[in-house]
Amino acid sequence: MRYILILTTILTSLLLSGCATVTPHLSVLDHYKNCAAVFDDLLDTISCGKESRNNYCKSEGICSSEGNSTVAWFDVLAEQLRMNVMTQAEAKLEFFNRIEDIESAHAAAQRQAKSEFARMMGEYGRQLQEQYGGGSSGGYGSSSQIEGNFTHYEANGNNKICFYSAQGSKRAMNLEGNQNCPNRWTFTN
Repeated sequence: MRYILILTTILTSLLLSGCATVTPHLSVLDHYKNCAAVFDDLLDTISCGKESRNNYCKSEGICSSEGNSTVAWFDVLAEQLRMNVMTQAEAKLEFFNRIEDIESAHAAAQRQAKSEFARMMGEYGRQLQEQYGGGSSGGYGSSSQIEGNFTHYEANGNNKICFYSAQGSKRAMNLEGNQNCPNRWTFTN
């Protein structure tokens, strides 16, 4: 009976992944969580998750060392359960805590990457402003103004860089992506 449920879970996962034109990548945790939804017994869940993940990643050619480490961790947990080092309830708590820890670490890494990307895009926008004359220069009382006509814009992450022709030179200004570039802009030299 256990093997029929495992086989059914694996076949269902493979069939469902073939229905979409773009197959989303399943993480190692997705396999274990799918099996946890089917099985009450943690040993069955771990066995199913391992078999499902290994079949999937080998067929897709995407087995990662991080995924392999996670599978090994769950295998150790299963062995501790088999040897009665911990109860089913304790092992389930460890199982779900491990999933939560990995997901939290991935979310933190994504937030960090997005923050770094936004910082880099802001720096890129500042460099463009300096290159095309949109930045400020000179000291107190030394500025003059140049009127520019909008020529085009470029999307840059969450920002929009507006380009202007001003007295024969190119100028640029950086806006948030949801703002529209004004047709005319006065630049300060």
